[in-house]
Amino acid sequence: MASAPQPRLRVAYQGVCGAYSHAAVVQLFKDDSSRDEPSSESDGENRRVTAVGCPSFDKVFEAVSNGECDYGLVPIENTLGGSIHRNYDLLLKHSLHIIGELHYRVEHCLLALPGISKGQIQRVISHPQALAQCQDYLSQWGVQTENAYDTAGSAKQMRECADGHASHPSITPNTACIASAKAAQEYKLTIVERSIQDVDFNFTRFLLLSKQALIVPPHMIEGTTNVAMKTSLVLWVSHKVGSLFRILAAFALRDISLSKIESRPVPATYLQGLQVTELEGSASPDSYLHHYHYMFYIDIMATADDPNCQCAIGHLRELSPFVKVLGTYATGHRGERFTRRILYDIHPYLGTTQVQLSATRTQSLLRPADLPVTHRGLTVGQYGMTLGHIAAQHQLKIGIVGFGNFGQFLAKTFARKHPVVGTSRSDQSEMARSLGVAYVPGMDFAKMIAEGVNVFVICTSILSFESVMKRFSRCVAEWKEDTSGAERRNILLVDVLSVKEWPRKVLLDLFADDKHGAIDVDILCTHPMFGPESGRYGWQGLPFVYEVVRCRQLAKCQAFLNLFEAEGCRMIELSCGLHDKYAASTQFITHLTGRVLGKQRVESTPIDTKGFQSLLQLVDNTVKDSFDLFCGLYRFNANSTAQLESFTESLAEIKLDLRRATAAGAGADAAAACLSSLAEGIKESKTVQVHALTKQKEAEGKQVISLCVGEPDFDPPAEVLQATARAATETTPPLTRYTAVAGTLELRKAIAGYLTTEKKTPYGPEHIVVANGAKQAVYQSVLAMCQEADEVVIPTPAWVSYVQIVRMARARPVLVPCAAEDGYVLSAESLAAVLTPKTKMIMLCNPSNPTGAVMPEATLRGISALLMLPQHQHIYVLSDEIYERLTYDTPHVAFASIENMWDRTLTVNGFSKAFAMTGYRLGYLAAPSHIAKSAAKLQGQITSCASSISQAAGLAALTQVPPSWMQATVQAMREKRDICMQALADVPGVTCTVTPEGAFYVMPSVESHFGKRTPSGLQIDSSESFCTAFLEECDVALVPGDDFEAPGTIRISYAASRQTIREAISRLKTFVNGLT
Repeated sequence: MASAPQPRLRVAYQGVCGAYSHAAVVQLFKDDSSRDEPSSESDGENRRVTAVGCPSFDKVFEAVSNGECDYGLVPIENTLGGSIHRNYDLLLKHSLHIIGELHYRVEHCLLALPGISKGQIQRVISHPQALAQCQDYLSQWGVQTENAYDTAGSAKQMRECADGHASHPSITPNTACIASAKAAQEYKLTIVERSIQDVDFNFTRFLLLSKQALIVPPHMIEGTTNVAMKTSLVLWVSHKVGSLFRILAAFALRDISLSKIESRPVPATYLQGLQVTELEGSASPDSYLHHYHYMFYIDIMATADDPNCQCAIGHLRELSPFVKVLGTYATGHRGERFTRRILYDIHPYLGTTQVQLSATRTQSLLRPADLPVTHRGLTVGQYGMTLGHIAAQHQLKIGIVGFGNFGQFLAKTFARKHPVVGTSRSDQSEMARSLGVAYVPGMDFAKMIAEGVNVFVICTSILSFESVMKRFSRCVAEWKEDTSGAERRNILLVDVLSVKEWPRKVLLDLFADDKHGAIDVDILCTHPMFGPESGRYGWQGLPFVYEVVRCRQLAKCQAFLNLFEAEGCRMIELSCGLHDKYAASTQFITHLTGRVLGKQRVESTPIDTKGFQSLLQLVDNTVKDSFDLFCGLYRFNANSTAQLESFTESLAEIKLDLRRATAAGAGADAAAACLSSLAEGIKESKTVQVHALTKQKEAEGKQVISLCVGEPDFDPPAEVLQATARAATETTPPLTRYTAVAGTLELRKAIAGYLTTEKKTPYGPEHIVVANGAKQAVYQSVLAMCQEADEVVIPTPAWVSYVQIVRMARARPVLVPCAAEDGYVLSAESLAAVLTPKTKMIMLCNPSNPTGAVMPEATLRGISALLMLPQHQHIYVLSDEIYERLTYDTPHVAFASIENMWDRTLTVNGFSKAFAMTGYRLGYLAAPSHIAKSAAKLQGQITSCASSISQAAGLAALTQVPPSWMQATVQAMREKRDICMQALADVPGVTCTVTPEGAFYVMPSVESHFGKRTPSGLQIDSSESFCTAFLEECDVALVPGDDFEAPGTIRISYAASRQTIREAISRLKTFVNGLT
């Protein structure tokens, strides 16, 4: 029975039949065992190779890329003419592999019509380069010459004219041409003389190109030790000093020989299309080099899968953002024979199915399980055939796991060529039916495997990927199947996530054993860098990144990859690690930019520029993607963290550049220009400012009454003063050295004991951080808890430092006004209106500075109930309770004592107010241990420990001061409050609707006096101008309510003597009576 005819290989070349490129095809593909030559496309002979002429080099590349031809043979350099630059550029443009090379000796022949001798020849035509290479020969002869478009073309014209099929004024029977011996054969011309070139050193190096990298059959590996191997690469090199030296050093340091290096200028726009994004800084904009960017083509004498070479290539990828391996192939005369043997060895099996192939060549091409597992196209050792031909015959049954938008998007294309089965947690059966896709509900993987699904594409969200794969792994591990006498079942797992290193690790960990139960599991990590929006009009030119992580059935893997290649995708073979490195600087930064602009709610305007419209499109594209995707790009790609930091730093640098340029343009002095934007943006504390003015007036000899600072007018308890003295002088050794950053253990135990016993908040010493005043404790708490863009809710009126502290921590203060008619007490309803997913913390001051309001227990419980709602479980409360001992009517309740609030509360307290220890600068934070540790860590870098002497005094205040002292203090404050309120009631236009129930402040309104003037002519139009005029006219210092976010009011501290309070308010009455 006659054997079936073997499929013919089609090899593209540039030119017409008989061209030197055609002759090169003949030489490379000659059968060593016969005299057969590749046929031309026109002769119709049934030989093994068909040479296909193309009108240009571009068409050669296109013919191979689109599958019209199996291979292409193109010249790359000539010993006389140099490099063929166009083909270097086309190697960069097309995703083809170099799989072989040929060194072809160019032998120019003088051709004439049969019967014409040299003496009868009057004119010689040929390509100008051929005429130039034979100039000495032609000059000595003295014959007339004429340029033609091609060497073989001139031979073809001579034959056509001789046969009467064409006419040309320059071509007569006495015309000869210079062309190849192959042209003489093709056009039936006579070779008048051979080797007429002036020099014999005329060789052209050709490259053999293929869509697939060459894979050497295992039975051919033996005996190849004398075959030299070459690898070609292309990479971008910047203009930075030493860049090329470092590139070359990557090979020199590893003793890898370079056989060629060639540079080609390419435009910046072309580099951007190749995802080369690091052009900035490679050359000064003022330098001519700014207009030139170079690709370097390098040939090295090594194989790409050699460990030493892989290290070198990895080194290159650290130095350059674009490195592409064009191919590994045999070189030299033995290399040509080796390449030819491989091509002819696999040629009889092109189109053969895997089962037929296994039966035909058991020893050489079967047994894939015995071969090394690696990725496509680099390693010698896997069964060797042109995978594109086998894959075309390979039937896939594709399972889409996660049949959401992206899964449906892929299924629509897959279903045109292969059966597709979808599955998902939710019911997507109707959608599957509309797409012609079978559907298996509930992710029943066992059913899908039983029904023959052999490729599983995992289209789940990045956050559910691992859990779904664990479930799949259990199914595969538990699979039972009788494999005796049959091939083991094989499954190809394909991940399509936007990050690659993490899913690669997950899959390798879950399917660590190559033979997972009764099923072999292959792994292909891919990233189709497009989606339903960008790919809605086709996938042509869109990038598809992949790494074959583990592969036992190459044909199946290739068949799946062909689905994307056939749609015109730009196929990019890239390791998962490098993908993630590049993705962080491309995809993540794109999503980041789009979402940043989305937060700003940018919208179209009547004067949109094209650039702005592009930004709007970017926002639209990114916000349509789920936030889970964006979160996954950050969470599962370690490079994204560095990219985010770089983005933030770059934004800060730009802001700094603008600020400096603005300052310089405005003529700002150097002192102002050197300050940070943070320092410039923070307001000076108004209480500190007014207090400073008071001290300045006193220094001038004026008697000033100050009711501006929250400082008691009495001394600390005697026990505190005595402990202070002992700590400094009497203890052995004296307590004048550093303590632990968080405070002495004795003091922290005492604080914890007080809070546990008196405030019903069970703290231990590990929960306490002793600070240099309560203000530092507040600052460190916010700093420990909040990040940029976090929101901190602050009820107003509020202590002047709260807003500034939040801004210093780079968080955003959100103010909630509390009305005087509500007693200046925050309600759960008004709080609920401002809470968002960005809210990180609520700051409560209870009792309040500046209003003296005390929050009732019912109010605190209402806030607690609000925070227990699922949408608010992320919110913490900072409860500033520095005045908690100074309450008069409403008892104080610690917020941490409310049910379920202890672990979400940061309590701040101290010794300044209740014990009159303001100058001791001693406060503390009580919080869950992980927060306390974080605050202590910050304090260790800011101030270290609080004063050791102050800590000893604080311990005495908690353990030695009798309760009677505090009771007397509270009673005295109550009396002063009453004196103050009674006196204020007699001041015209000063309204005080809220009676303080704690602390020692009252906040009356003076708004009725706005618009008036003092006798000296000072205008009153705000609480600040009111306080300024009052200080100037009457020497009494008060604090305007503006800085407490309470415009129209003033804050009066009655922590002064009774006589001072009466005198100050008497002057206030006189002052307002004098306003007109």
